[in-house]
Amino acid sequence: MAVEHNNRKKGKKEEFQLRKLQLKLFLAFIGIIIGTNLLLTLVVLQRSSNVVQDKISTWIGVNNRQQMLNINSYIDEVEETTALFFSEDSYCEYDATDEGIEEFDKIQQEAAIANRIQDLGVMNNFCDFGIVYANDHGIGWISNTTYAMFPEGGMYAAFAAEIGQEQASSAWVFGFQDNYDRMYYIKRLNDNAVLIAAIYNREFATVFEYPDELKDMTIHLVDEKQKIIYSTNTDEIGKNLEASLQKLTRKGSSFSATMNGSLVTTNICDNQWYVVASVPLEVILKEIQQQRLYILLFTLGVIILVLVIGVWLMRRITNPVDTAFSDLKKRAEYDNLSGMLNKSSFQEMADIALSKGKQERSSVMVIVDMDNFKQVNDRLGHAYGDKVIARLGSMLKQMYGDEVIKGRIGGDEFALFMQYTIHDRDIIKNRIGADLKLLLELFSKEFEEEREICRVSLSAGVYIAAKEQESFEQMYKRADSALYVSKRSGKNQYTLYTEEMAGEDDE
Repeated sequence: MAVEHNNRKKGKKEEFQLRKLQLKLFLAFIGIIIGTNLLLTLVVLQRSSNVVQDKISTWIGVNNRQQMLNINSYIDEVEETTALFFSEDSYCEYDATDEGIEEFDKIQQEAAIANRIQDLGVMNNFCDFGIVYANDHGIGWISNTTYAMFPEGGMYAAFAAEIGQEQASSAWVFGFQDNYDRMYYIKRLNDNAVLIAAIYNREFATVFEYPDELKDMTIHLVDEKQKIIYSTNTDEIGKNLEASLQKLTRKGSSFSATMNGSLVTTNICDNQWYVVASVPLEVILKEIQQQRLYILLFTLGVIILVLVIGVWLMRRITNPVDTAFSDLKKRAEYDNLSGMLNKSSFQEMADIALSKGKQERSSVMVIVDMDNFKQVNDRLGHAYGDKVIARLGSMLKQMYGDEVIKGRIGGDEFALFMQYTIHDRDIIKNRIGADLKLLLELFSKEFEEEREICRVSLSAGVYIAAKEQESFEQMYKRADSALYVSKRSGKNQYTLYTEEMAGEDDE
């Protein structure tokens, strides 16, 4: 009996190990599929991000270069307009500080210069366009804003200082006298005169044109001193360019880089100004982020599909194994002939019931044996005998419900283990006795033919546990002793164990 019990424990352990292996294989399969899927998704997303970023970087670079060309064209247009004034030598040679010029000639000459300036000034949106002489006398269109910068004079000296003393030299000046609202172009006429042309910074808004897709792009126009001449963010005009961006402009050529979460491109203009454009990467990758969401949702769907298919495949694979194990388990626990528990399984379940119900329940062991069963095998054959065993097993299962543990423990010997919540032995005796009398009557009717031919009948031994701590072995021996008494007393009866039946094996 101990060997069979150990075999059952070994079988359960092996089953557990196989289940564990199946689970590991399933998890490994799912892990590989999910891992591969996620890896491919990440590669695709990263590749897509790089491609999109490269394309947009190129697009912005091209757009930025176009802005640079627009700036060059605009600056050239202003310089060419002022250069037209030099087509007449007399205009350039006139010096308002020369006291030797007759007053009439001075009036005539200045009127001609004013008309020429008026003709040229309409060609651009100048806010200042005129000539300033060394005595601060001005001809043409000099705005009140410019005059207001020099309430005590010195306007010529300030402008001349910006370009030096070389003949016909010129300069673009931003932040002149701390005025960041306009840009001045200064060009020397002669030793005592300079031509000034000023434009509003806001005019650059017409130069910097970019597609709606790049509406979040910030554009800076920066002079050689790193001052922001123009910016799509007007609050930055007049300030120094951010230090990290200055590093790019110092490279002296067009450049593109990713920094501070933005894509930055720079292009240098002919006059050494820089066009610096920056776009946040989140704006650039906005579309790819949406695609990423779709790809991740698709990946999640694939993972769920893989899980479902994996579970289905695992069931298809494991079901035959489960069925085989179930069959093996059933064969290990049940007697194939009678369909009842075998001896070791019967003992195991009875032991479990005893361990759980020692305090609250009264335990009963009944052993049932078929009398003269050998005659059935001898006269009617072993095959017929097997059918008789199966019929008796079916009868016991029908008569005793699931609350009774039933097993075949020998050739024609069966055992019943039951527990009652009552502790009155007389009530238990009466109930057991009534059930066994009914069983004997049913057996007699069911096996009437076999009884006439082979004189088969049933004998039973009953033991009601007298102690709370009695073991299965003790109860089995006492019920077997009572069965022996039934056999010896004429068979076809049941006997309740009493202390008088105790023998040497029951100490």
